[in-house]
Amino acid sequence: MMLNILIKLQYGLIPFAEQEQFLGIKNRPIPMAAQDINLHLRLCITSSIQFKVENMIVNILARVGQVDTQRRYSKNVQLLLNKTNLPEQKEKEATLMILQHIRNSLHSNGIHNNKDFEATVEDYTFTFRKGQQVDCAGWGQIILACASIFDVLKEIVLSAPIKKIGEPIPTMYIEP
Repeated sequence: MMLNILIKLQYGLIPFAEQEQFLGIKNRPIPMAAQDINLHLRLCITSSIQFKVENMIVNILARVGQVDTQRRYSKNVQLLLNKTNLPEQKEKEATLMILQHIRNSLHSNGIHNNKDFEATVEDYTFTFRKGQQVDCAGWGQIILACASIFDVLKEIVLSAPIKKIGEPIPTMYIEP
């Protein structure tokens, strides 16, 4: 519901007289405040989900005896995928990297500061060019990225080597 309100505010679909009641602010232009809230919500959600995904991967690696986990998420993704023997590992790796690139770009005022990166999911291509503004970090793209990541994580968890763990994988934070 909050997202619907923010989108309506952003596009001026709520009469100006009613906007203050939705945002509870009086000293800032409503469209700017709505944009700020929208950005902060996207940052919050992408950071929270990415943090959980990163921890999940490290926790699974710890359970399969991978003692040399890395601080770099991309290296841990590669280590885990190598343990699973799943097909199309490059595509799965790219999918698992999408949300990280969205999050990092949002933290950099919408600019991608790392090397160029592309990943295609369900006929949509996420494109990140070094030094350029990102145009694939809207709500629709975030939801698509998360759904795709969850699909890959499901495949990982259901792969034979990971299913062998046979006990619950802790969800707590583990320092590599």
